[in-house]
Amino acid sequence: MTDENYFALQWHITEKCDQRCKHCYLYAGKDRNSCRDLDLTTLKSILDNFIDFCRKVHVKPSIAVTGGDPLLYHDIWNFLELLYSKSIPFSILGNPFHLDLPTAKKLKELGCINYQMSLDGCKETHDYIRKKGSFDETLSKVVCLKEANINEIPKLVDIIVASGFDRFIFARYCPNPCDYDLLPSPQEYKNFLEIMWKKYESLKNSDTIFILKDHLWYLY
Repeated sequence: MTDENYFALQWHITEKCDQRCKHCYLYAGKDRNSCRDLDLTTLKSILDNFIDFCRKVHVKPSIAVTGGDPLLYHDIWNFLELLYSKSIPFSILGNPFHLDLPTAKKLKELGCINYQMSLDGCKETHDYIRKKGSFDETLSKVVCLKEANINEIPKLVDIIVASGFDRFIFARYCPNPCDYDLLPSPQEYKNFLEIMWKKYESLKNSDTIFILKDHLWYLY
């Protein structure tokens, strides 16, 4: 796919999730047991509107399906089959807990082009932010699929490469409510990008592709 031909929609189809990440905005100030998902008929109507929009502006639709954990949506397979029937490429922004080899194979058969999981730092940091055991669970799922603390991200790259992940991406930092004092200064962030660029250069011959998603890369 090329950015010029496709218009991407990030679609939160459910709030259901096994984790309660400290930075999650879906559950901020809400009853953590209340999850109100739209039914498949409503999703189909929204999808038809999105397809119609893309047709009018002469772009092709692409969808990043997320949540919550999209695999916990009650009608996930019928929804993905709907995308497949309309030849819409999609990716999954999800978690590792409900991903196994049969599920990965089924996703591939339905046209899933990417399954993205997050790492917020090394093991102790990540499991503190998300859920105990989440770090190891995320790394273990690379065999089914073939992305922090700003000071831990360069070290995290080495773990990602050694674990055999296809791609590594980092993007905007969403701080926990009590962690705003940890935000880096502009100069600190510039220094961080310099360190990351050198890390990427040193690993450019590895099997991992490093994607420059953060818009500040352009300024750097």
